[in-house]
Amino acid sequence: TVDQIFNLANVYRIITRGSKGALDRQLFRDDLYKRFHMTDEFLLDRNYNSINFIAVFRVFDKDNDAYVSLEEWIVGMSVLLLGTDAELVKFCFAVFNLTTDTSFGRDEMFQLLRTAITRFNTDEDPDEGVRDLIELVLRKMDHDQDGRINFEDFEMSVKKDHLYLEIFGNCLPFPEYAEQFLEQLSVVVDEY
Repeated sequence: TVDQIFNLANVYRIITRGSKGALDRQLFRDDLYKRFHMTDEFLLDRNYNSINFIAVFRVFDKDNDAYVSLEEWIVGMSVLLLGTDAELVKFCFAVFNLTTDTSFGRDEMFQLLRTAITRFNTDEDPDEGVRDLIELVLRKMDHDQDGRINFEDFEMSVKKDHLYLEIFGNCLPFPEYAEQFLEQLSVVVDEY
């Protein structure tokens, strides 16, 4: 609604108040953590150059200027909060597609999945479990069997099972926090 857009703009202004009106990576990360409790390792990591965090930020930052503008914030938050299934599929694919080409392969999947496996002190190669997981993902999602996940593969997989939407990591807010924020946007936002 118009009120929600107005209130999103107010929230943006409040978040960026001390930073010359620009939403940089650190403010973006801190806000996602505070607002949506997005606690995946990539958001908690103090290394603001971690792959997944940059990927979420990159999807918001359409003009690649290292800042999320007011317009980019409103568009991105609209997708996160009220996005259709098709919009969410596009968003998540863009986050996971680290090289921003038309598909991603084993190397990108390795980068995304290596934090998903708990490593124990064993004689095994610590990356073997990640490679096994990648093979499983490819068997389930690589419908054209080219060894890569393209948008069509990803979309088809998500249509079969919605859990595939975040198979490579959490990049969407939990529904209860998104609903909470939407409720807050239905009243005038003057304070953060």
